[in-house]
Amino acid sequence: PGVEANRSPGPQLPAPKVPQVVPLQTQETRGTIIAAGTMEELRGSMGERDLVRLSGTFDPEAVREAGRVIVVDAVSSLGGIELPVDEWGIDVCVTASNKCLEALPGVGFVSVGPRAWELVDSQPGLGHGWYLNLKTWRHYAQEWGSWHPTPVTMPVNILLGVLARLRKIVEGGLEEHLAKYIRASRIVRTGLRNAGFEMFVPDEYAAPIVTAVKVRPEFGVAEFSQWLEEERGLVIGGALGELAGKIFRVGHLGKAATREYLLDFLVAVEEFLRYKGVRVPLGATLVGLSTSD
Repeated sequence: PGVEANRSPGPQLPAPKVPQVVPLQTQETRGTIIAAGTMEELRGSMGERDLVRLSGTFDPEAVREAGRVIVVDAVSSLGGIELPVDEWGIDVCVTASNKCLEALPGVGFVSVGPRAWELVDSQPGLGHGWYLNLKTWRHYAQEWGSWHPTPVTMPVNILLGVLARLRKIVEGGLEEHLAKYIRASRIVRTGLRNAGFEMFVPDEYAAPIVTAVKVRPEFGVAEFSQWLEEERGLVIGGALGELAGKIFRVGHLGKAATREYLLDFLVAVEEFLRYKGVRVPLGATLVGLSTSD
């Protein structure tokens, strides 16, 4: 309520162009809020915000001068890619507990900066309900912070699980946490390419968190997915809409980034190819493991 959306068409894969994104940050942009995603999970590609970062042309000062508030959807990416919220001038950042933080699902997190609060407070007449109203959460944090800083009872078990995961990430180092996704994605993509698969997204635009792969003509996604689950106890993702049945997705979160899982998955891919009568050299999918850091 109170927000009129002006959609700006994003770049078309597989060759997104940064200049299509940069105009979102100019003074000519209509509206008050600029919303961007950091990753498109269904395609395994980085979102507009990260493409601009890669180009080196993003200017948070220009956005502030234009009076815009930047809202970033980082549900699938926070903790998986570099995302310095303050440095990039992000006013609102949204994420979840069960993606790159690798904790149980059930909790969402929102960081709100000073300029975002100014926008919220400048529109007192707008009705945003009660539970999803940021003012509700701020009120309880300020007024009841000493003993009950939330307006409702929170799932304490999930919060403790998130806290434990965050401590583990910090102990191991954030750089290493990010690097494990890069290693896992490189191993999977190298191995699958060597076995004749084609990636859906070019490497320069591909997110390290998930790999999208074009299905081969010898079989369908459903058959491949079913075989992996029933015969090897492994699960891959499919796609929705126009991509359904055309690509499958391999996630790299949690245990899926470990050497043991990668070995099991890549060997299973080879076994399935042979099951389908596709000739593939022994160990073809494992070349990435032998050359990884």
